[in-house]
Amino acid sequence: MLEAWARSLGALAAAAAGFPGAHDDAVAAEGLARASGTPAARMIAHAALAEVDPGHADDHVRLVAATSAETGLVLPGWAPARAGGVASPEAGVVEPAGVQPTSMVRPSVGRVRVATLGGFRLDVDGRRVQLDGVKPRARSLLRLLAMHAGAPVHREVIQETLWPDADAAAGGRSLHVALSALRRLLEEAGATGSRLIARDGDAYRLAVAPEDVDLGRFDHAIAVGRGARARGEAAAGAFGAAIDAYTGDLLPEEGPAEWVAERRDQYRARAIEAAERLAEESLLAGDLATVVRACRFGLELDRYQDALWRLLIAARERGGEAGAASRDRRDYAQVLEALGVAADAAGATT
Repeated sequence: MLEAWARSLGALAAAAAGFPGAHDDAVAAEGLARASGTPAARMIAHAALAEVDPGHADDHVRLVAATSAETGLVLPGWAPARAGGVASPEAGVVEPAGVQPTSMVRPSVGRVRVATLGGFRLDVDGRRVQLDGVKPRARSLLRLLAMHAGAPVHREVIQETLWPDADAAAGGRSLHVALSALRRLLEEAGATGSRLIARDGDAYRLAVAPEDVDLGRFDHAIAVGRGARARGEAAAGAFGAAIDAYTGDLLPEEGPAEWVAERRDQYRARAIEAAERLAEESLLAGDLATVVRACRFGLELDRYQDALWRLLIAARERGGEAGAASRDRRDYAQVLEALGVAADAAGATT
């Protein structure tokens, strides 16, 4: 956590000073803050990204504002206005500064897009990179780095995760071989492998921006939705974007591997949260089709979500869909029976 704070503050200072490499520093800081669950550090990292990533400055500013509203934290008083906004201690939010950020030059490695939800995919300039040419452990290494997109993963963590039975020397050699194979593959695909898989001291990271990874877009949508909800503002758009981004479980190719299982459960829970919040807000707005879509989405992930069943049945009844409401009540009653819970008049029996 302290490292996340230090890296984010350093990235913001580097961005303010216009140092070369400030963009990569900010991306790495954001990834580390996200991976370590440090929202304040992540807010500072996004303030730095707003300064050095003008093409996505508005998105970064919104995330800063959402995190500030959710946590009550504000940017440091020395943060420059060009870092995407200015701190407002009274309001506890960050307002756009109205100043065009300075453009920074990034190494050209081809446009990279990464998907980890519903199956791993890596595209370079719109072309899918086929991973058949590398061994399974090297593919797992790429997926592991993608899951922490932008955040450095220490080599010892990688070795213990992917080569747990090897000693330090053997694990180091296996890691080196896997990295070399991946970099060759990426070079052939049109990406500069040594830049895309960057070394950061004793750690390695996939050098992509958060918005180029589906997890980054999902996290952003969840943060914006939670922030809007905390301020009493409409959040349906953000939560709708979250469930659109969630195309399936995290890295299903890795099966029950311990290093992905917990994160997989966390992202599934967040997707269910987004579905419930979207359904609640849409029911109040009378958007019954969206209620049904959100509830069906959430119940496919976990059919034991009581709130989603109730929202679904309420939408059916309000829309005059008596037959569909009856079917949903029967399905809900079966779920309650499986749980050993009696159906109640408010849900399954009305």
